[in-house]
Amino acid sequence: MKTVFLSGTRLTHPVLAEAFDFPAWYGGNLDALHDCLTEIGEDTAIVITEMGEADESGRRILSVITDSAGENPHLRVYLAARVV
Repeated sequence: MKTVFLSGTRLTHPVLAEAFDFPAWYGGNLDALHDCLTEIGEDTAIVITEMGEADESGRRILSVITDSAGENPHLRVYLAARVV
């Protein structure tokens, strides 16, 4: 299983494109993100860390990630609690 670690406070389209090795056609918008995530065909765990104060854009991206995981049986999303 592939595991992708993402910071909840740094969810940006360039970070996602690199983390998932999205194709060149990835448009860096929420619709393209949904399309790419729902097309993933290998079991993938997405671990979201540092769920501090994400900005509005980050919250929208997180929403698309969780919605896409609900549609794609190959995706699992985990929100990691920060332990100090």
